[in-house]
Amino acid sequence: MDYGFTNRNNRGGVDMNLERIKTIESSNDPKAYNAKSGARGLFQVTEVVLHDYNVSHDTRYGIEDLFDGAINEKIAAWYVYSEIPHILVHFGIPPVEPFVIAAYNWGVGNVKKWFETLPVETQNYLRKYYK
Repeated sequence: MDYGFTNRNNRGGVDMNLERIKTIESSNDPKAYNAKSGARGLFQVTEVVLHDYNVSHDTRYGIEDLFDGAINEKIAAWYVYSEIPHILVHFGIPPVEPFVIAAYNWGVGNVKKWFETLPVETQNYLRKYYK
């Protein structure tokens, strides 16, 4: 489904501000670690996202590689610009900035559950609006 996004970032999708995400996630600390989620690095990338990135890109980054700022940002950018929008579209959710940000923070599954609790009329309205 084409939602008619502008490609202001040369990444083929929504225009996101990764600098803001990095600041919110880690206060720009490449060694940041969240003991509760196990998320690591500048963008607080989790082991699950790392695994999916490795499978998708035929790489073998390890968990400690997430403390390398360049690697962490590369994985986060892929997740924000490619993977999350792809998953949202799969679930019929417009892959627009508010939903992508919510999915990055809260998880795609939670965004899907939330979206499904909206009245069907509202779901359809959002889909039409973002087309």
